[in-house]
Amino acid sequence: MVSYPRSCVFIDDLAFKNNLTEIKKIIGLKKSLALVVKADAYGHGLEHISKLAVDSGVDWLMVATVSEGIALRKIGIELPILVLSPIIDDEISEALIYDLRLVADDLNFMVRLDHQAHLLKKKALVHIKIDTGLSRYGIMPCQIKDFISNVKNFQNITIEGIATHFIDSAKRDDLSKKQIQAFNSAIHVSKVEGIHYKYIHLSNTSSILKYSDDDYNLVRIGAAAYGIDYQNAYQGRISPVLTWKARILSIRKRPAGSGVSYESTYTTQKETTIATLGVGYGDGYPRSLGNTAYVYMKGYKAPVIGLICMDQALIDITDIPDVHVGDDVELLGKNVRPYELSVFAGLNPRELAIGITSRVPRVTLAPDHSVRILDNFHYQKSSIKNETLISSL
Repeated sequence: MVSYPRSCVFIDDLAFKNNLTEIKKIIGLKKSLALVVKADAYGHGLEHISKLAVDSGVDWLMVATVSEGIALRKIGIELPILVLSPIIDDEISEALIYDLRLVADDLNFMVRLDHQAHLLKKKALVHIKIDTGLSRYGIMPCQIKDFISNVKNFQNITIEGIATHFIDSAKRDDLSKKQIQAFNSAIHVSKVEGIHYKYIHLSNTSSILKYSDDDYNLVRIGAAAYGIDYQNAYQGRISPVLTWKARILSIRKRPAGSGVSYESTYTTQKETTIATLGVGYGDGYPRSLGNTAYVYMKGYKAPVIGLICMDQALIDITDIPDVHVGDDVELLGKNVRPYELSVFAGLNPRELAIGITSRVPRVTLAPDHSVRILDNFHYQKSSIKNETLISSL
């Protein structure tokens, strides 16, 4: 098995590739697939996941920051990379040097981008962002005509695409349909003004299961690729890529009426066997999971009791046989699904993996059962021993 000290994250390469295969089946062959790898690939490892994506035939990668895009270029990735968030002037030169696509929603920025591209003898590739209701950034649909008339003749900018972002495609069909209508209106106005976009993108993890969008040819996928399934919408077609485990550090029995953890928010109702886990909110295990969540071990669900400490969490193992110090439990993964745990925590499912801190090591598990320790996290590599694949994964 893979030996680790307190807590460890395991990235299942095969599950990731299988998820991409299922997504490709859904979107069909006529559309390009863009994998969203921002925020360290949703906590799964930016460089490792991006390399797997390239090997799996993904067409685009999408990031949130210029620095994320540069990191990918430096490891040799040549796919188109779009920076989804607006950037500041200080980042323009690097974005151009590393051939990163940019979103645009501001005329003054476009003027500065055109000038910098001229100086660097580069062609800036831009995707116009339309604000169809998120009120975060983007051009309002009613402004698209004036915007295009001002930017379409820039000599050093190519308007390559147009995009918008759903407000809540998983649950609010009423809003989504209004957004689609507004987006289509902006596309129509653009065509009248002589702009024909090479790439049109709105579709995401939830929307590809709901809406027919044959006019859009680029699909942005984040959560589904990592096996984060909202309310089982994919019905078992995808599975979690990330499994987070922790070891038992201590076991003790407490009589009925014993307070548990800080503030004694939990009191034992009978003699209770309590196990202390080597994970806490200092590792990113949310404090809100105290008295609400469970962990999985040996085929049983063990309730999390008491408040989560910075470095430990406590579970009730009274009814679980043959438990020993050093045994591991699953905190998040195939048996404790991201969506379910997010409900317990009062969080978005994506926050769980992204929130796992750097002191938790990441280990990749390849289809050939080889193991590799990711090196973009700050921990002692010597604390993990490379042996064989954990049998339970």
